[in-house]
Amino acid sequence: MTQKLVAITGAASGIGRGLAEEAIRRGYFCALFDADSEGLAAIQSKLGSADCFSLTGDVRNPDHVDAFADAVKSSGFAIRYVFANAGVLRAGEVCSQPINEIEFMFEVNVFGTLRILKAMIPIMETQSCPSRLVITGSVSMFGAAPNYGAYSATKQSIWALAEALSAELAARESVVGVSMICPSAVKTAIADASSNGDATVAKLKRRMEERGIAPELLATHVFDELEIERELIYSSEGLGEMALSRLNAVLGGRFRP
Repeated sequence: MTQKLVAITGAASGIGRGLAEEAIRRGYFCALFDADSEGLAAIQSKLGSADCFSLTGDVRNPDHVDAFADAVKSSGFAIRYVFANAGVLRAGEVCSQPINEIEFMFEVNVFGTLRILKAMIPIMETQSCPSRLVITGSVSMFGAAPNYGAYSATKQSIWALAEALSAELAARESVVGVSMICPSAVKTAIADASSNGDATVAKLKRRMEERGIAPELLATHVFDELEIERELIYSSEGLGEMALSRLNAVLGGRFRP
């Protein structure tokens, strides 16, 4: 079988790095993209230039995204998966969180995802073989906790985009499908950059360390689920129950269960 390509944004660390390592283990060629040039160089060195290439860039910059898409198109490999994985988290109460932090999250998490799908899907649709856009969401899509309102808003936004995009692609019988990763706590450093140093962030970091799934284990689970074309991929069974609890609350006319 001809080797296929997996493109990953936010590939230098955390979930993205885990996805890259698992993709290589499964025999894919990888295209890696991240704003962290040092982290990207480290994962490129570990995986080897024979199995991947990397490009430093920011999903907030249209020129960077276009350059990544052009590099993927010119690679000679058919695309199997595109992981729109780049994401950031900044904690804070809705009324007091600096607006620039909220704008930053929307630029990366929402508009960054939009830029990737707009650049990549036209390439994917020129292929005769099926491919899949995979967006990294969050358990925050199912409910907004105090101090995470803006972050949750970004993840709920890309949930809506993914759901609509999936229906639109299916309506035109596209070879491209859409999936979302819906993780809870994962052992990553996503909370480290938050300027909110209160007990909220400390509690999140503790939860991620004590109860979080390793990115490598999540990546294995994600690829297993993608092989059966799962659309919503939960990191644990309990998240499905959380989604159901949230739905029941909404049907009962309440914000929270």
